[in-house]
Amino acid sequence: RALWIGSILSTTMPAMILSVFSPYGPIESTRVLTHKNCGFINFECLDDAVRARKVLNGCDVLGSDVGAICIGFAKVPVKN
Repeated sequence: RALWIGSILSTTMPAMILSVFSPYGPIESTRVLTHKNCGFINFECLDDAVRARKVLNGCDVLGSDVGAICIGFAKVPVKN
């Protein structure tokens, strides 16, 4: 349900990511790590996350100054 979004500008706002991904289904949360030029978006449903990744991965959805974004499934932290 959680997607990692890479190759974004450090000025990217969570609302920008939300506007791009929300048409694919209900979203629980979104956050941007400006110091790493990446972000995360959590869908309520796995199928919605899979569909959004399939459609948007490698596309120029945040503007021509950003270029194509990379989308992968976020790694779940392992508790020791």
